[in-house]
Amino acid sequence: MTMPGRPGTEPRQVERTGRKRAERQPATPALDQVACLCKALGHPFRVRLVAFLSGAPHGGAYVSELAPYLKRAQSMVSHHLSVLAQVGIIMSEQHGTWTWYQVVPERLSDLREQLSAFIATAVAPTAGG
Repeated sequence: MTMPGRPGTEPRQVERTGRKRAERQPATPALDQVACLCKALGHPFRVRLVAFLSGAPHGGAYVSELAPYLKRAQSMVSHHLSVLAQVGIIMSEQHGTWTWYQVVPERLSDLREQLSAFIATAVAPTAGG
């Protein structure tokens, strides 16, 4: 509602520039997958888990081995392992009541290749904004 006679209360017309709003390109499945993997690796503790499991002497470890080494509660370690397992970065195997976790090297290799390809084909931003 405008009030006549008060400065600054009159309706203003906005000039349209004629430029079209940049249309969003739909994400490709590969980019969606890269984003999902990067999100899972976006927590420093998960990166530490992957690094530890990658260099584990027997190719993997149980949560009971990971928790004391990483100085975290088993429940926290299990939570982060499940996030990594959901995106396929690690895999698990049941051994009785124990679960063995190991990195899926092909998954990390695929991520590295996809990121390299994405960076190589990325378009540089324009100077004018």
